[in-house]
Amino acid sequence: MYRGRITYNPCFGVKQISYKKKPRKALTRVEAEAFLARENWKDEQHWLMAITARYTGMRAGEIRGLFWEDILVEKNLIHVKHNLPQNVGAEGLKAPKWNKERVYPYPKELKKLLEPRRKEGLVFEVNGDPVDYWAWHDSVKTARKKAGAGGIHALRHTINTELAEQGVPKELRKALFGWSSDQVADGYAHPENYDISKLTGIIDATVGKGTKKGRQNKR
Repeated sequence: MYRGRITYNPCFGVKQISYKKKPRKALTRVEAEAFLARENWKDEQHWLMAITARYTGMRAGEIRGLFWEDILVEKNLIHVKHNLPQNVGAEGLKAPKWNKERVYPYPKELKKLLEPRRKEGLVFEVNGDPVDYWAWHDSVKTARKKAGAGGIHALRHTINTELAEQGVPKELRKALFGWSSDQVADGYAHPENYDISKLTGIIDATVGKGTKKGRQNKR
């Protein structure tokens, strides 16, 4: 339950009310750079997790559940195959949302940040255990407050918008991000016809400037 502090759901039996969904909002380049500025993050690993979201559009649970063996360096690909939802540890590992495993390009600039940390097990961990969701959540909240905008899911829609602007087809973007709804990215058809790894150059060119700025600030 909430942050693991209560053992029951006090809302059990309460019916869900209908509501109008808020439209998903992508960040501008300036907003994304401000949110990811290194000085806004006390914990370097939390920052790297956010940087991973910026480059890949992976969901928070997918980033927490990412293993080194799922990052295929030789092929420049990330195999998104696990999800660790909010309150669960490694024992709660499951498939991604909608059971949609997928592959995503492994951008060169992200590789420079992650590969020096490579070992076995989880990419992001504390003493071998998954990074605590709520600790990361609080870091994200702090960075968003300092920047005036941000959020892990907002980064997901930001990279999708940027790839669309670069002419990446809807059907390919839908495959990359594991969407099931045509309202998000329609036209899902034959993504296997594309060499996904070749998108790394587009992603590096699109995203790279903002994260490089963050690394310079760190120095």
